[in-house]
This record gives sequence, C-alpha cells and structure tokens, in this order.
Amino acid sequence: MEKKYNINFIANLIGTVWSMIANFIFVPLYIKYLGEESYGLITFFATMQVFLNVLGLGLSKTLRREFSNPNYDSNTKYKYLRSIETIYYGILLIIVVAITLLSNFIAFKWLNIESLDLVVVSNTIKLMGGSIGIQLVAGLYYGCFLGLEKHVKANAIHVGWSLFKNVFAIVFVVFVSRSILTFYIVNLICDIIYLLVLRIWLVVDLRKDQKLSYSFKDFKLLKKISKYALGLMFVSIAYSINTQLDKIIISKYFSVIELGAYNSGCTLARLISTIPSAIALTMFSKFTILFEKGSIKQDELIKEYKKINSLASMIIICLSVFMGFYVKEIIIVWTNSQTILGIIESEMKWLLLGNMCLALQVIPYEYMLACGKTKLNLVLSIVYIAYNIGLLPILVRNYGITGAAFSYFILMALSTVVYLIVFYAKYLKSNATSYILVDLLLSILIVVSMAIVSKLLSELLFNKDLFKLMIGVIFGGISVIVVFISKRLIFKRSKKWNIC
Repeated sequence: MEKKYNINFIANLIGTVWSMIANFIFVPLYIKYLGEESYGLITFFATMQVFLNVLGLGLSKTLRREFSNPNYDSNTKYKYLRSIETIYYGILLIIVVAITLLSNFIAFKWLNIESLDLVVVSNTIKLMGGSIGIQLVAGLYYGCFLGLEKHVKANAIHVGWSLFKNVFAIVFVVFVSRSILTFYIVNLICDIIYLLVLRIWLVVDLRKDQKLSYSFKDFKLLKKISKYALGLMFVSIAYSINTQLDKIIISKYFSVIELGAYNSGCTLARLISTIPSAIALTMFSKFTILFEKGSIKQDELIKEYKKINSLASMIIICLSVFMGFYVKEIIIVWTNSQTILGIIESEMKWLLLGNMCLALQVIPYEYMLACGKTKLNLVLSIVYIAYNIGLLPILVRNYGITGAAFSYFILMALSTVVYLIVFYAKYLKSNATSYILVDLLLSILIVVSMAIVSKLLSELLFNKDLFKLMIGVIFGGISVIVVFISKRLIFKRSKKWNIC
C-alpha cells in the first residue's frame, strides 16, 4: 500500500480497535452501575439500530462510492450529498415517529422485563428512536469523509465522540442518576453534537476546492445511481435479517438478561471483523479508483485485491482460533459476570466460527461494491432471507440460544463457501483452490497448533484469567508472524516450480 493508504489504514485501525477497547472498558461499568437488565436493554438498542439502519444503508454506501469517484468535482459531490441527506432526514423523522408509537408495545408486550419500571422503559425506547435516527444521518457524513480519503479526520471525530459520550454517560449515571432513562438522555445530546460537527466540517472541506451550489433540480442525479443504491439496500436488509433476527426472536421468548448475554457473545465474536473492516474501509477508495480507470488497471486491481485479502484472511483466522481457545477467560475479564458466562459460554464456538466465515467475505464484498457489482450479493440475500424466516424461529423456540448460534454458523459457513467459489470464478476469472489451501487451511493448521501449545502453557503456569489471556495474546502475535513467513516461503517455491 502507498503511504497514503498506510496512514488511512492506521486511522481506520485505531477507529475500529477503539470500538473494541470501548466495549471492554465501558460494558463492565454499564453492568455494575445500571444492572444486567438495563445492560440487556442497551444491547436491544444495538439490535434495533442495525435493523433500522437498513432504511439508509443503500444510499449511504452509494454516496461513499460517489465521493471516491475521481471523475467528480466537489460541487457534484455536494449535489449528491444534499439530495441524499434530504431523504435521510425524512428517514430520521419516520424512525422517531414509528419508535414513539411502538414504544409502549415494545416495553409492555414484547420485552420480558423483570424489575425495571415499564413506563421508564417505554420512555427510554422513545429516546433510542431519536438516537438511532441521528446516528443514521451522522453515518452518512462519516462515509463521505472516507470517500474523500479523509480517514484520519473521520476517525478522530468518531473516536472523540465515542469517548466523550461514554465517559459523559457514565459520569451522569454514577453521580446524578443510575437510571437507564438518564443514560439515553445523555446519549441523545452527544449524538446531536456529533451530527452537527460532522456536517459542518464536511461542507467546509468541500468548499476548499470550489464554490458550492444546489437546487432541487439536482435530485435528478439520483436517477443515475438508483439501481446500484436499490441493490445495496436489498443486500443491507438481508444482512440485518441474517445478523439480527435471532436477537429479535430471543428478545421475545427470553429475558432481557439472557438477551444481553447473547448480544455480549455476538459483540465479542464481531471483534474478528475489526481489522479486516479497517482494511476494507481503507482499500475501498483505491479499488474504486482503479476500477474507474478502466481495463488498463484491471490487472493491478486484481493483484491489489489478492494481496490485501491474503493479509486479511490470515488475521481473521488467528483472531478466531485464539478467541475460541480463550473465550472463557475473555468473558470473565471483560464482563466480570458469571451470569453472562453461564448463559453464553457453550454457544460461543458457533458464534466465533460463524463470524470467522462472515469476516472472510468482507474484502470480496468491498471489492464488488467498488466495481459497482451487487448481483451475487442480491442472489445470496434472497436465500438468506428464506432460510432465516423459515427455519430460524423454529430453532430458537425449540433449542433456545444454542439453536440461534448454531443456525448462524451453518448459514455463514455454507454461504461463505458458495460466495468465495462464485466470486473467484466470476469476478477474478480464476478458481479459489489456491486461496482455500494456502490462505485458509494452512493458516488454520498452524494457528490451531500454536493455540493448543499456548493454552496448555497458560494452564500450567497461571491461575488468573488475565495472565492466561496475556499468554494467548503473545502466542497469537507469534502465530501471525509464523503464518506470514510460511506463506511467503510457499509462494517463492511455487514461483520457482512454475505452479503459481
């Protein structure tokens, strides 16, 4: 990667790693000062947010691609922004009104609340609707910064907002009121500030290049991107169903504490995607630029993809395997809750394996978006929706949280195999055999071997979970280096023998 992309990657890595660190820092505090049931309600907010974000994700990712397009000047990008943000503010209003009208039903009829005041829960859900709508619009502006290659600025604002919001909320909860309602009042205020800062700063950056102008006639620009945006919106809907329907069903049949535990497990498993997602955010603009330059850059585009995806796959496997071996220690050190561990420990293997498979799709997915291709994702999305709506509710009702976790793994495993085979054949004009054998199976063999050694050593040397985790982190880092060197040696030999 060029120097610019290295800097962008570091910025995105800091942003994604901060999200991971924030979870480790603040989740135990939420549990301690708000209680496990209120924490469960916070995780329900995250589920609602992902579901409602589908209302705008198609346009958001489309706008990020248009802002990455080197053929557009600042004024054209501003016209796209003004047109799409008008739609977004309409979506914000719809979300606020809908959640307000449904808040009593969710609090009194849907959720299984044991000790919280249901009126307080209902009012909290109303505030959640406002927060979700505002963060949806803020996400649009954040994506524009990424499209403009302003990754450092975007992540600096995002990390600053996240830190300020979490600290401010905890201070209020500890010293003013230990109420979930107070917590979301503070969150809503911080979200509004975040939105305003992003919007003002984005327009200032666009104005540096040229004078900006806009009229409602510029809405016609959206016709050009409508097919791509609609395709992405459908894919986003399918993604939300795939990743959140299990939580919605669990919220109906199980207590909020069990929902919180399951969501904690899902949050932990999603850490597998943090570094690949940072890489994908960084490379999306470069993929787009190379694609827009036409056939003269296609070989370079494919070469860049293979190099980046190989790196991402290695990291995904290392994280997945070591998290699987140390899942008990991670949960205890993170949450300090035997309740959460008891509910979710046995299901974590399926959640981790499922998220490993999903993470392997991240770079190919961003590659196809950069190239304006959504057909493969659309076809698979239809299959996902049919599977989840037809089978998932039955598995959850009959096998509880275990059924949800196992169902998720099966869907992700099967879809990833199909996804990779079709992607390599159709979009890279090659087969996935080399990638599966070297990037996946070889990495798994090496990493599992090292994880077994590290686990035995940690059990032999230490009793404290934190110290055991430190051994795991050290061996995890070593395993990345060993896998990297092994792959380089195999690549050199294959070139020498003319089999690559």
